[in-house]
Amino acid sequence: MEFFQFAYYNKAYAYYRCGKTARPSADADIVEPEFVRCFEDYKAQFSKFMKLVDYVLAIDLHTQMQCEMRTRLFEAELEFPAFDFLQGEGVGLVDFKKWNDCLLGAAR
Repeated sequence: MEFFQFAYYNKAYAYYRCGKTARPSADADIVEPEFVRCFEDYKAQFSKFMKLVDYVLAIDLHTQMQCEMRTRLFEAELEFPAFDFLQGEGVGLVDFKKWNDCLLGAAR
């Protein structure tokens, strides 16, 4: 259950962050290209993270925890707190690109 809370919290934040950085459109039915690019980048990094999870046993637990703490978005969690149903132990926002890079660097 925690993983789903973690995944949905990060996805909700990605929508928020991408929507915040994209210019508003005069037509509410039009999705701005900046938003699409931003969200596609998030999805690509999350997908890469999911593939790395299969190899997590090759990386020691201490290194995994260090990577997670280095990539947590603590300030973003204050700005965008988790909804009640998404709160749980170990549920937080992370920068998946930095986390992927950290894990891949540790695996070498």
